[in-house]
Amino acid sequence: MSRTSHGPLRTALRLAGPVLALTLAAVSASCDKVPLFAPSSSTITLTINRSTLPINGTAQVTATVIEPAGTSVQNGTLVTFVSNLGTFDPPEAETQGGRATVTFLAGTRSGTAQLSATSGGNRAENVQVLVGGAAAETVSVRVSPSTVPVTGGTVQVTAVVADSSGNPLPGVPVVFSANQGTLSSNSAVTDASGEARIALTTNRTSTVTATVAGKTGEFVVNAVSPPSATIVVGTNPATVGTPVNFTISVPATTTGDPVVTIRVEFGDGGSAQLTLLRGATPASGTVTHAYSSPGSYTITARAEDGSGLTGVSSTSIVVLERAGIPITLTANPNPATQGAIVTLTVGSPPADAVSYTWDLGDSTGRVTTGPSTQHSYNASVAARTITVTVRTTDGRTGTATAQLRVNP
Repeated sequence: MSRTSHGPLRTALRLAGPVLALTLAAVSASCDKVPLFAPSSSTITLTINRSTLPINGTAQVTATVIEPAGTSVQNGTLVTFVSNLGTFDPPEAETQGGRATVTFLAGTRSGTAQLSATSGGNRAENVQVLVGGAAAETVSVRVSPSTVPVTGGTVQVTAVVADSSGNPLPGVPVVFSANQGTLSSNSAVTDASGEARIALTTNRTSTVTATVAGKTGEFVVNAVSPPSATIVVGTNPATVGTPVNFTISVPATTTGDPVVTIRVEFGDGGSAQLTLLRGATPASGTVTHAYSSPGSYTITARAEDGSGLTGVSSTSIVVLERAGIPITLTANPNPATQGAIVTLTVGSPPADAVSYTWDLGDSTGRVTTGPSTQHSYNASVAARTITVTVRTTDGRTGTATAQLRVNP
């Protein structure tokens, strides 16, 4: 009987052992990475914390997975999220307590996103999310100022876009139109406050319309006549230093807002302002001004209505130098004797005189508040010239002279 040698076989098995162990470990690791899906006939329900989103907006999406027996699926069950618009971050998530939560990223396109989730052969019913313009529920339009003059003007037009909850929608394209005038642009995109802006230039009443995904808003910009005011000058020509009354009248408003303020410029750098009661038209007011220099001046009234429109009216006034005060001066006695007292008297003094300045003709003088004074002369002179100047409360002056003979 022959003996078989097992040495080579033992050697082969010894060498193959490590290779077999590595293969089994690889198979085991591969099994651990196999995704876990929900069993057939499981129910997947989607919930989302926002049903409307602005462009580039985000929302939290949760998939709840229930097995046919009514229990939550095993932790780690893989759920894949899908949508026709936008993306998910991450696109897949594993359940924990039967729920898997991801973030929906709306992206840059407006529309209705149909969100769903799958696991195994199970699919959730779609959940709709309105994105950008599709989420617009209200479109309102405001204009500043609200009117333009009939001579033409430009206003700022702002469209405000919001969703059903009143949240502003940024990044939404807005289409503008107007039945009169020229728009700076036919479209604009809303900013972070949900506002899109353009400008309208017109000299006619115009209806501006803003449209977003079938929703519209509009505003009527009225073309109105600028406010006006008339100026009535109390005294023309006037004199320097004499107060002049200026009566400013505002006619009844036929178009536009009532005049509320009037600035009066007197042409010499001075000004005054009238404030009128809103809606109190026709209305008038009076301002007073005195000119310090002679000349011709233009008075301007700038009337501003409640919407900010301004109308300008003007007139002129001539200002003359003050007329001299007609007075006379007498000396008594005349001629006088050297050393005798001479009484000097102003004839026809004005009632509002405040001072009399005397030049007594012998290098002396004085100021009095009355129309007469006395003086004696110590030297004989064939003719002395005596002068008096009177000044009134309003600054007018008058001068008179007299010749006095003084005998030895």
